[in-house]
Amino acid sequence: MRMRARHVLLYFGWSRPAETSAPLAVIDDRFPAVFELRRLFFPKFERLSDRGKFDQGIAGFLDHVQKPNFQAFVEQTEALTGHPVVQIERITDDGAMTPLDGAHAGVDTIVVISFDSLRTNQAAATAEVRAIRHFLDNPDHLIFICPHHDIGEPAGALGEDRAERQLAEYRHHDDHAIPPRQGFGGFARTLLAGLGVPVDNRLGLRPAAKDDGEPGGD
Repeated sequence: MRMRARHVLLYFGWSRPAETSAPLAVIDDRFPAVFELRRLFFPKFERLSDRGKFDQGIAGFLDHVQKPNFQAFVEQTEALTGHPVVQIERITDDGAMTPLDGAHAGVDTIVVISFDSLRTNQAAATAEVRAIRHFLDNPDHLIFICPHHDIGEPAGALGEDRAERQLAEYRHHDDHAIPPRQGFGGFARTLLAGLGVPVDNRLGLRPAAKDDGEPGGD
């Protein structure tokens, strides 16, 4: 099928209530809040400083930082396909759930963004795995499953060894908004395992960069 004819689904595998209600007093295993980003990266995010327009908590981060990270992809995809990209969150603010088997109708390309915190226990149900297997029976259908990083949980390490490993992983990831422990991608892991491609994602990639911040390498 030509790119012009494709219909794309962008599926966010998180539960918004579970993500946005994470206690701010607990540093690990949660997204940052907008006010934290403003403090960490001043003045980069000061455009989000108006409390009347922008939620200063985790919900504000999802809506004004995380999801917009995919806007360029959405715009380019819509330009190439001639069709709007369907965007669905697995569980919305009101607790309504749209499982993947109920979301993929009418599309031939699925991109699963599994930025769901491991602590929220998002998992692909049997019906979802079955539906995606059937979806992929059509050789023209595509699915991209993105589990993202899991850092700061060194297996078997305790005390100083654990702290040293967490520090090494934190520095390697090179993002000041990342806490010592942050795991994402439970939904993607279970979906991949159900499809017979088990992936236990670890750490996070740090692409080479030039002095001015532009991508490095050839």
